[in-house]
Amino acid sequence: MTAKPPPIHQRLARIGLQVGGPYGFALAGGHAVAAHGILQRPSEDVDLFADWDQRADFPAAVDAVIAASRADGLEVETELRTELIARLHITEPDNSDEVHRVELVANWRIEPPVQMDIGPVLHLDDVMAGKADALCNRAAARDFLDLDAAISSGRYTLDRLC
Repeated sequence: MTAKPPPIHQRLARIGLQVGGPYGFALAGGHAVAAHGILQRPSEDVDLFADWDQRADFPAAVDAVIAASRADGLEVETELRTELIARLHITEPDNSDEVHRVELVANWRIEPPVQMDIGPVLHLDDVMAGKADALCNRAAARDFLDLDAAISSGRYTLDRLC
C-alpha cells in the first residue's frame, strides 16, 4: 500500500509535474519513497527533480512552476534560487500561517521516471541513490529511516545501497 501525500502536497506536486513535464520533472524525496511503497512517513516538503540533461532550461522551468502556482491561487515566495536549485515557500491565501516548501532541483538520474497516479515519480533506484547520498551529506533521521525501510522491504541490500 502506498501513502498519498496530504491534499496540499498533492496539489503542489500536481501543479509542478504538469508544467514541469517538458523539463522532465518527477516526484522525488520522501513522497517518492512513499509512492513506491517503501515507507509511509510525513514529509516536510514536495521535492520535484528536473532531468539533469535539461538543466539549461531549469530557470524557465522554475518560472513556469511559480507562474502556474500563482495562477492556481497560491502565494509564492522564493527563498533560494540558483541555476540548479530553487526553494519555494507557498501558502494558500486563506491559510497564510501554514507555509509549504517546494524544492525544485536539476538532478541526475539513471532510469526514466515511473508513471503513477500522482504523475511521474523518480525510479526507485534513483530515489534510493539520492537517499544514500543524503545520508552521507545530511545524515538526517529521515535518511536513516528511508534506507532502513528499503533494506527491511527486501528490495535492497546494504551492499547494493553502498
